[in-house]
Amino acid sequence: MTFCMCGCKKPVRYGNRFLLGHNRRDQIELPEANHKRSESQTGERGYWFGRQLPSSSIEKLMGERNPAWRNGLSTLPYPLAFTRQVKERIRIRDGYKCQLCGKHQSQLPQKLSIHHIDYDKSNLRDSNLISLCRGDNSRVNTNRDFWQNFFRQRVPCEDVVV
Repeated sequence: MTFCMCGCKKPVRYGNRFLLGHNRRDQIELPEANHKRSESQTGERGYWFGRQLPSSSIEKLMGERNPAWRNGLSTLPYPLAFTRQVKERIRIRDGYKCQLCGKHQSQLPQKLSIHHIDYDKSNLRDSNLISLCRGDNSRVNTNRDFWQNFFRQRVPCEDVVV
């Protein structure tokens, strides 16, 4: 078992040398061999200390100037009818399998995500919803036209409007 090097003698996990909040180099002296980064890269001497991105860069990263901007669709809330029961019904319909990679929900660390094929959160028709693992759900957020056509061919056409 590894213990925090600040002197508090508490156990540390995941290969860290300090507990969260104890990672300030000025609290203790470490042997030179343990320094992974030079002092010019960390703390007050680091390149980004006291600096900010130019406002033009910040504007490009956020909002309408960003190339990934989709008219604010990601900021819209899900409708109240998009409940756990609706999500579970879609998972059951899809056999608890990711419809892209085929992994079963029992092989994953979390439940399958429910993806809107037409990327419209308010469209809760069963033919517009599909089960995907988290990795694939992230993947299908690019090249949306391709994925819409791809999933339209895989989803049953029966519609139950909620």
